[in-house]
Amino acid sequence: MKRFLVIFLIIGFQSCNSGKWGFKVKEINYNTYQISEIKSKQNNVLYLFLTSNEALLFDLGSNPKFKVEKIIRTLTDLPLSYLPSHFHFDHIANISNKTRILLHESQLINKNKDSIITIHKNLSFGERDIKFKYSRILKGDSCIQIGDRNLQIIPTSGHSPYSICIIDHKHKQIFSGDLVYNDLLLIDNLKEYINSVEKIIKLTDKSYKIYGAHKSSQVKYQKLLDLKCLLNKILKKDYQELEIENTINKTRIIKHKEIEILIKI
Repeated sequence: MKRFLVIFLIIGFQSCNSGKWGFKVKEINYNTYQISEIKSKQNNVLYLFLTSNEALLFDLGSNPKFKVEKIIRTLTDLPLSYLPSHFHFDHIANISNKTRILLHESQLINKNKDSIITIHKNLSFGERDIKFKYSRILKGDSCIQIGDRNLQIIPTSGHSPYSICIIDHKHKQIFSGDLVYNDLLLIDNLKEYINSVEKIIKLTDKSYKIYGAHKSSQVKYQKLLDLKCLLNKILKKDYQELEIENTINKTRIIKHKEIEILIKI
């Protein structure tokens, strides 16, 4: 389940109208911003958290030509750190050129003594291997203090081995990366995906708002609950009431209610 994911990811999204720098900014609440790549075929959405002493950007975007820092500097002059939700190519644009990269400990792969990470192209679905240096490791599932904000970083493998989500319990917000969003969901490991969805459900409730990493960013919480049910039905090979479409490499597009997933079964 490798290169075909990129094909579906690329053709599955529509381009939007252009903006001055290729981005559209929306304030979600005080000191939290949604930055949408309106020129990207993947329709990526990044999230900017402002704290008392630094700014944190969740995900780096898809196109190296898009300079997100230009738009961020219209919002803040705080030192800027970057945290990727995972290492697929459309979330790590220009990561090699950044100086303040944060990683969760679950994202440490092939590290060396110089804090260098190598992302191989078979992991990123990119055209080449990428190396970058990280500056800080975030540990555990407990809340991480970044400036004056407490954000919970949750490992959520299943879409990729190194995926994470962010939960802001104070504002009841879930920043889900590619775990759940409003389009075709790509399942790499079914059991891990189920565990990740269940983990987020246990830590939150229906009063939380979900913000995904693609397309129209806000996701209904019910979609997370429906996704759990759908994935468990697939695990049990209970395909009744599911719409199944054959694709390539023995994969299937499975549709149920408002959910559409791509999975190898």
